Order: sequence, then C-alpha cells, then structure tokens
Amino acid sequence: MDKENFASIDWVLKKLAFDEMPRKLAFESVADLVSSKEIDLYFNKPIRGTDKSAELEMQYEENGTFMGALIGNGYSYQHDGFKLATASCISSIFDTPKFAIQEYSFNDELFFVTDDEGIWNHDKKLDSSEVFFDKKQIESLSKKRAKSIDGKTKALALLARELAQSGSSKFRTGNKVNATAVKDHIISLAKKYEVSTGFLNGLDDVLSRALNELELKEIPPNQK
Repeated sequence: MDKENFASIDWVLKKLAFDEMPRKLAFESVADLVSSKEIDLYFNKPIRGTDKSAELEMQYEENGTFMGALIGNGYSYQHDGFKLATASCISSIFDTPKFAIQEYSFNDELFFVTDDEGIWNHDKKLDSSEVFFDKKQIESLSKKRAKSIDGKTKALALLARELAQSGSSKFRTGNKVNATAVKDHIISLAKKYEVSTGFLNGLDDVLSRALNELELKEIPPNQK
C-alpha cells in the first residue's frame, strides 16, 4: 500500500457523503464498510495479536453475564508498522467515537487482537487521527455509489444545485448547497398547495448524500 495514497477519515466522510451525519453514526457507517470488506482501514499503532487459528469462544458466567471472547492460544506477538484492520466497530469514550479493532492482517497473516498471554480477544481503540484509508479505493466506491442513485433523486439534486447557484442565497451555506433549506422550501410548497408532507422530513439527508456523490454540493466561486 502506497502511503502517499493514504486518506484521512474526514476526507473519507466527505467523499462518501457521511460528513453531515452525526459523527458517531458516520464512523459506524465507515466501520460497517470495513467489516464487509468494501474498504480497507490501515493503522500504524503498535498492537499485540495472536494467530487467528480458530473461532472465538464466547464465555458467560453461570448467571448469563458475558465474560469475554476466549482465544486460548497462550502466546502473543508485538506488531509494529502498518497493519490492515479486518474487523472493526465503533466505541465512544466521553462522546468521542473511536475505531475499535478486533482483528487485523500483518504481513498477509491474520491475527486476533489479544492480551499479552494470547487468551482473550481485546479491542484496540484508535483515534480518528490514527486510521488511514486507500484514497483510490474510496474514490472508486464513491463513483460506484453515484451510479446507483435513482433518476428521481438525481433530478432533485440537480434542481437543488440550480436553486443554490442561481436562486436565493438562502439555498447556500458558504460555497455549498444547503440541503436543509431546499427541503424546507419543498415542505413549504407542499403546505401551500395542500399536498401531504409525508416522507419529506428526511429529504435533506437523501439530498445531501446525492449532492456529494454526484459532486454537485460545492459551487465554484465563478459559478455563484
């Protein structure tokens, strides 16, 4: 993996149109893509791992309380250098979302994150500044997602861009289309013409994602 092609989490959120979601939800969306092998997540923080030679065994106390995931190898390794996460989730600490890595690949071998003894599976929590992504891979996924946008949503995104670019400044925030303002305008039109507003309240999320994926959200200065 070429380190010069690494991208930050904030770049990824913007490219995949997750940047206007609540940050924890946006991170969870990225973690799901990592776990489903749609995108790669790299990290450089030292970690202890043990061979992924068997499935984890979930351990519970007699009263049903979960104790942890047992590996039971009895040994572990210290791994430095860049590693590829193969399973991750999101853990919030003081309302700050972090990537929690459970499994990873190092030198093309698979490992569980573990304690020093290689007995229990542990999470390795990483700050947003400690994870990296393949820029070319993210760009490819973004283009794939843009092609999947249905015609009605694409038409709405084009109209929103035109409103922001040629209409009132209320449809812009800085140099970006204000999806919420467009939604509010559409709802006001529905009320004006006595049309049901059902299914319109979440329109800004759909519109914002379409604008991002179609690369219509940002308006160049010479087009305002």
